[in-house]
Amino acid sequence: MRFRPLIAGACFCVLSAAAHAEFSEAAQRWFDSYDQDKDGVMTLEEYNAVAEKQFGRVDSNGDGSVEQDEYVYGIPEGNDDELERAKKRFSIMDKNGDGASTEEEFVGFGQQVIELSDFDGDGNMTKEEFAASVSPSE
Repeated sequence: MRFRPLIAGACFCVLSAAAHAEFSEAAQRWFDSYDQDKDGVMTLEEYNAVAEKQFGRVDSNGDGSVEQDEYVYGIPEGNDDELERAKKRFSIMDKNGDGASTEEEFVGFGQQVIELSDFDGDGNMTKEEFAASVSPSE
């Protein structure tokens, strides 16, 4: 199904320009940061364990939610493309549109990435499935 990779790519604006036809270095780093056993397969368990820790680090004021300014903090000035992609990811992550992402929304975002990229339906996402989901269809 050609539509599914486009949805995932548009939805997640994942870490690199969508115009790149190949799996970007930034997307590889993102995948590798969650693939804890480095077997080329991201399980929900691996993703959840890392995402829950990341939420605690990103929620810098400790109020139990991540606002957009916390989410984009650390993106170097002048990196407008990455800032725009991060803002798009945040707006998708913030399901209820209240300007803040709860831990449930934050973790749920990556679960959605896995679900949309899991082309074989085994509940996991391989690096190849992820690459196909964030690369434009030909």
